[in-house]
Amino acid sequence: WETWVSFKLSYYNEYKSYLRMLLRTLLKTTQQARCMSTIGFIGLGNMGAHMAKNLVKNGKEVLVYDIDKASVADVVDKGASGADSPLEIGKKSDVIVTMVPSSPHVQAVYEGDNGILKSLKPGTLCIDSSTIDPAVSKSISQKVKSAGAVFYDAPVSGGVVAAENGALTFMVGGDEARFEEVKSYLENMGANIMHCGENGTGLVVKLCNNMVLAISMIGAAETLNMGIRHVLKHVLVMRHVHVQH
Repeated sequence: WETWVSFKLSYYNEYKSYLRMLLRTLLKTTQQARCMSTIGFIGLGNMGAHMAKNLVKNGKEVLVYDIDKASVADVVDKGASGADSPLEIGKKSDVIVTMVPSSPHVQAVYEGDNGILKSLKPGTLCIDSSTIDPAVSKSISQKVKSAGAVFYDAPVSGGVVAAENGALTFMVGGDEARFEEVKSYLENMGANIMHCGENGTGLVVKLCNNMVLAISMIGAAETLNMGIRHVLKHVLVMRHVHVQH
C-alpha cells in the first residue's frame, strides 16, 4: 500500500511539473507571437497619431495609413512603416486599429474599393476606436466576421493629452473570448480598458459619456447667461460658481 501511494504521488508530481512547463511554454510562445504581430493603424489625426506612436514606442511593429501623407511621414519617422491603402493594411496586418472621424469614414476604410475587407486575412483582430453610430459598427462587425476575422468597437475618452501620454480610457464592445488579447494591445495606448459587452456596447457607453459632458457644458453656459442677464459680470459668476463647487 505504501509503495503504491508513493508511486502515485511521484506520478502526480511529475505530471504537475509537466503541466507547469507546458503552460510556461505556451505563455512564452503567445507573448513572442504578440511581439512579432504586425499592427496596422489607419487614421493619424490628433488622436490617432499619438496612439500609433505609442505602439511604436512600446516595441510593436506598426504599419500606418492616412490620406494625409505628411501625417504618415511623421509616424514613419518615429519607427513605423507606411502603407498606400487600407487594402494593403488588411493584407499585411495581424491586428488592425482604426481611428477615423465618423461612420462614413469607417465604412469607406472597411468597405471601399481599396478597403480592408478586400484583403482581410482570417483570424485578424480588428479594433475600431472611432466614435460612430453603434448600428454601423454592428454592421461592419458582421461583415468582418463573415471574412473569418474578429471585430471590436473600442472608442476612447481622455482627449489629446491622454492620447499623447498613453493614458486613454477604452470602452470595448465585442466577444469576451478575445478581450484579454485586445486588452494586451490597447494597454500600449491606454491606462483603463473596460469590457462593456457585445459589439456596439462600447460605443453606447462612449455616447452616454459624451451626453453627460454635453449636459454639463450646457448647464455651465446657461448659468453664465443667467448671471449676465441680471447685470452680473461674467467673471464674478464664474468665480462664485468655482468657489461653490
